[in-house]
Amino acid sequence: MNETTAVSRALEVTAHVNSTVEEIFSYLTRASLMTHWLCRKAEADPVKGGQYQLWTESDGEGKPDIYGQFVNLVPHKTVQYVWIDERFAVNSLVTIVLGEKLDKVRIDLYHTSLPMDQRYDDPYYAYAGFWKQAFDRLIDHLSA
Repeated sequence: MNETTAVSRALEVTAHVNSTVEEIFSYLTRASLMTHWLCRKAEADPVKGGQYQLWTESDGEGKPDIYGQFVNLVPHKTVQYVWIDERFAVNSLVTIVLGEKLDKVRIDLYHTSLPMDQRYDDPYYAYAGFWKQAFDRLIDHLSA
């Protein structure tokens, strides 16, 4: 008898931003602000069970590259959503936790249930680069 075990791993990324938790929370949940750092076009209904769609490679033509549902929102503290990316056959969970210390916001991102599948480029490394670039764009945008 052959057994198949799904293997996955988690990605953790931390960033420190000169801002407030209120401002960062808005950039995580408002479609008009997501386009400054996360994607080229966004649609979002930031309530528990609300849907979101992200176009990272086009200006909103065709199907979104990434989509999902908000699972948990605690204003100015936590955003959690299901992350579906058919390009990598990924159905994962993103949790972002905000903390404030002096004049900086600490952003802890946990991207869990990333598959390890040899048929595709390894999503773990693709998303490690994706989130680093996204947070770099956020920091640059808020510093301008």
